[in-house]
Amino acid sequence: MVDWECDKLLRNKAPFSMPLEQVKEWRFKVFKQIFEFHYKHCPLYTRYCDLYHVAPDDIRSYSDLNKIQPVPSDAFRDMDAPIISVPAANIVFKSTTSSTTSPKPVWFSMDKISMDRTNFANRRSFTEILGLKDGFVFFLTPKDSDTGLVKGMQATLRTIGLPPENVDYLVAGGEFDVEQVIQKISNCKTRPRHIYGPPFVFMRIVEYLEANNKQIKLDPESRLMTTGGWKRVQGEVPRENFIERVSKVFGVDGSQIRDNLGLTDIFTMLPECEYHKKHVPPWFYISVRNPEKTSEDVAEGETGLLVYMSSIIQSYPAFCMTGDMGKVTEGTCECGRTGQIIQHMGRAQGAGARGCAIRLEEFMSKIQK
Repeated sequence: MVDWECDKLLRNKAPFSMPLEQVKEWRFKVFKQIFEFHYKHCPLYTRYCDLYHVAPDDIRSYSDLNKIQPVPSDAFRDMDAPIISVPAANIVFKSTTSSTTSPKPVWFSMDKISMDRTNFANRRSFTEILGLKDGFVFFLTPKDSDTGLVKGMQATLRTIGLPPENVDYLVAGGEFDVEQVIQKISNCKTRPRHIYGPPFVFMRIVEYLEANNKQIKLDPESRLMTTGGWKRVQGEVPRENFIERVSKVFGVDGSQIRDNLGLTDIFTMLPECEYHKKHVPPWFYISVRNPEKTSEDVAEGETGLLVYMSSIIQSYPAFCMTGDMGKVTEGTCECGRTGQIIQHMGRAQGAGARGCAIRLEEFMSKIQK
């Protein structure tokens, strides 16, 4: 029976406000242990690490975490069998997200222990960073969407304990009736009222309210949560202007408008704090790699290729090189929370995308020999 360090960290009374050195101590412990577990129990991953001459004994300090060998996320899609570190009989859930570039599904496989940890961790992030604990949530999406944007939030709300009757979906039959949406939100008796959806759908409501000189007065504890869909409004509506216009028509403070970064590779969403910073909980780690040489990290605060890492998933080596670009800083936020803060910059282009393709080709060709 493994005495898991990550379980102790998940139960920490104040995981988001620990001194920075303590955050680093915890991260080193949990990631050294989970890396050793996957190295010992996932034969495909063991062989992959051996190709790059990386073993658990090489992880001796916090600065060595970038030596943990990441797996290209598409490898979880294109392998003929799942990459797992537990017996196949233990798997209780498989992600089957489709792709426009591959006919094969993703094989992100979760066992019950990993699912329970992930649900508990997401509950802590949403209640302690986002401040979402109760009330009524309006989705600016269809109910039956199979996207991570919808499924991920549905799972998170279940872990928080929000009853199904406190959730409504404002897109039905492909239709989005703005007047009906405004009426539903205004007439809702359960407080606080929260709204969740892509930024471009928020803008449809904003533009209607502005054009008709109307306002929906929400509550001081309301959260207006966005995720995905920024490409449809960027350029036309910069983020600062989006926050200003949304806060005005909904009668809320700008700090109540929060973006969320969905990381489907490690089954989590990173919500913003009141200062619009996306905090990385200490049981996760984000490494920023040089697109030209992915074995090296870039300097802190520089843009690079993002590697998302989870210490709480034991069912597969959740050290995923995604093809996303971004920046990470480490320190203390204005809100008082400590640790890593991520700024997501979008998908890799040029050298970054080529680097990911090369890594995937290496994984596929070498690991299957």
